[in-house]
Amino acid sequence: MTNPKRKLSKRAARQSPLLLFVLFVFIALMTVLTLEYLDYRQGKYSLIFTRIIKLKGFSVDQRHFNHDLLRMLDGAHVDFNWFYDRQGTYHFKIDTPADQFTRLMAKLEKMLPRFSGRLELTESHRLQDRTLYLYKTYLDKRLSHLLLVEKTPGEKAAPPENVEERAPREITVPTVVPIAKIAFIIDDIGYRDRVVDELASLHIPLTVSVIPDAPFARSEARKIQELKLEALIHLPMESKNSTNHTAAEEWISSRSSLEDISRMLKKARAVIPWARGVNNHMGSLITSRPELIVKVLQAIKQENLFFIDSRTTSESVAYEMAKGMKIKTLFRDVFLDDRQDYNRSREQINSLVNLARKNGQAVAIGHPFPSTLAAIRDAIASGDLATDQRVAIVFASTLLE
Repeated sequence: MTNPKRKLSKRAARQSPLLLFVLFVFIALMTVLTLEYLDYRQGKYSLIFTRIIKLKGFSVDQRHFNHDLLRMLDGAHVDFNWFYDRQGTYHFKIDTPADQFTRLMAKLEKMLPRFSGRLELTESHRLQDRTLYLYKTYLDKRLSHLLLVEKTPGEKAAPPENVEERAPREITVPTVVPIAKIAFIIDDIGYRDRVVDELASLHIPLTVSVIPDAPFARSEARKIQELKLEALIHLPMESKNSTNHTAAEEWISSRSSLEDISRMLKKARAVIPWARGVNNHMGSLITSRPELIVKVLQAIKQENLFFIDSRTTSESVAYEMAKGMKIKTLFRDVFLDDRQDYNRSREQINSLVNLARKNGQAVAIGHPFPSTLAAIRDAIASGDLATDQRVAIVFASTLLE
């Protein structure tokens, strides 16, 4: 007679692999759904939650579309200004000549399908020599952007004059004031978590410089890429009268060889793979001595990176040497927070704007101090950094020489 217990144990033994397989499939499916859901929450494309299971309550990430829109407008060389309101809508004022209007709107309509978006013309007003159009863009059926587009007349051929009625007249040449471009670089990123989220909340193009060996360097570098900001490697270098706080093998000293510097840069690029350029952290000793900075610039050129001289000393020769070595380069004009003081930072922003209007462009370096970020935010809100004031905020790489 068969033992019932033995029979049950055999059945359990046969079912055990099947149960393990079902459990494995369930865990794998839940993992895929979770990852897709997290991507969807961040505004990324999700086959499951965008096409198959259409969730309500979450929209496509506006920042991605807004980033592409800014790049398109910048490439079209039209005047524009924008801000982000408390209801979560972007507002744009765009001025475009009549001969560019159709082409510009066609590019915009071509962009929108990638974001499940559509464009809707809601109002138009004819003025004396221009037309105003109000467009609404919807991403995933939600209002994302309000675009006030002003179409200005292009150049028209003057009608032929009657020779007999022609009279001498004064010719007035209109003065065109060019837009002054400014770039903000925020240094010392990586020592604190979630700093890049704070920077992204300013809703302007920011260049963010990460110290490679800082505790949160990798996670903050990923955030820079996800939030469509611009990344730099903030490379620690020896100064004249202070000790660097990083480990000796992580900063460039007067004893570093070209091989040492190349190894540091490769390691830094592994941490911040999206970085296209380098600026110096401290480094008054290295940047002021040609025989030392030349090795740094050689390593930077080998990595096909650009270099921004932080100008931590007035004796720096780094920018001039980079130009001589045919490296794309730039230098800092203004420090926003040589003192951690809100009023001081506002004064420095005013100096930055004045300098940009004088020279066409200017670069500021600051740090993620609350007083610094508040000063930038209030300067934006007050209109001091608006396109209608002939000022445009751009990534630092836009100003490279």
